[in-house]
Amino acid sequence: LGAGSVDAVTPRTGDIHRDANAHEDQVSVSIHVYGADIGAVERATYDSNGRPKPFVSGYADLPALIQ
Repeated sequence: LGAGSVDAVTPRTGDIHRDANAHEDQVSVSIHVYGADIGAVERATYDSNGRPKPFVSGYADLPALIQ
């Protein structure tokens, strides 16, 4: 997507997607807005053969990470 572009994925429209920076020499920023308790939802990453690796991301204790 270009600067200022917005895209949406949902389970109904197909929510498998890949994020990548289009520029090797520039910073990209993306904002992800989730409509679920994303720290408790089972999701998956996929290997190059399309095999899923399920995970639940959980939550980070931010103060503990800063110390």
